Amino acid sequence: MVQDFVREAPSVELRVPGVPGTPPRAEGDGPLDPMTGIQPVERPRGATWTWPVYRTGDAQDPPVIVMHEISGMSPTYIGYCRALAARGFHVWMPHIVGPTPTAGTVRAAVRVCISREIDVLRSGRTSRVVAPLRDLARHVSGLHGGGRVGVVGMCLTGGFALAMATEPAVSGAVAAQPALPFRPFVGRALGLSPADAQAIGERLEDGEVAILCTRFARDALSPHQRCAAVQDLGPGVEIDEIPAAGFSFLDHSVLTVAPGKYRDRQPQAARLQESADRVTDFLRSRLGAVAPNENG
Repeated sequence: MVQDFVREAPSVELRVPGVPGTPPRAEGDGPLDPMTGIQPVERPRGATWTWPVYRTGDAQDPPVIVMHEISGMSPTYIGYCRALAARGFHVWMPHIVGPTPTAGTVRAAVRVCISREIDVLRSGRTSRVVAPLRDLARHVSGLHGGGRVGVVGMCLTGGFALAMATEPAVSGAVAAQPALPFRPFVGRALGLSPADAQAIGERLEDGEVAILCTRFARDALSPHQRCAAVQDLGPGVEIDEIPAAGFSFLDHSVLTVAPGKYRDRQPQAARLQESADRVTDFLRSRLGAVAPNENG
């Protein structure tokens, strides 16, 4: 059972108020811990991953592995995971690199660039971190009775979600603003080996997996050519490109940072909600999930 691998959540050093998706605080409460309700998962014997894994949501709900951006386990990432859990998913959160919410993006980026597991420059090659992520997907599937698993990758990890689509346990992969490889003049590069690209194409052809790719139209870090290359992998690929009108050329994080930035601005907020809803509906359709009564 899933519960056999879960223990009580420890405290973290930094407390950040105002994290989306957290329960309201009573008057007079101290600062809000962004990790409240996020539980660490005990690593099983024989697991190939070495980084911590957390989870949130009902263990009986369909599982989705959500991988963080270059900023690590930021408050906006944690808030998105909570929001997805509230919409009927058991969310698994691998902490691949960087701190729990204590350091800024620059520090996290430096750690990413020197990580031995993550290849940020090469194209035509699958990053080494993908093998343990596939192992995690198999483990999560096993804990959920061998059921289907969804994966969401963002920015740094968008390409990891694509590479995980070779794993038979994965039936739906969301690549939000995929940004690897970080290298000039390789806009169509996906960070996939030829063998992985072929395997994904075969699974798409057979209907065993589907892929959703989302990005801002003017996002230079995640160029249009990359999502076009994803679509060329095979049938069953959906593209959600957010039009340039009303958005900055600096906008990048479709599911995490941008919704907070445009929360009080229309029609931008509605368009971003449309993208978030599309991700949710895509995962529900691939995992056979039923929408909860979100009005109570």
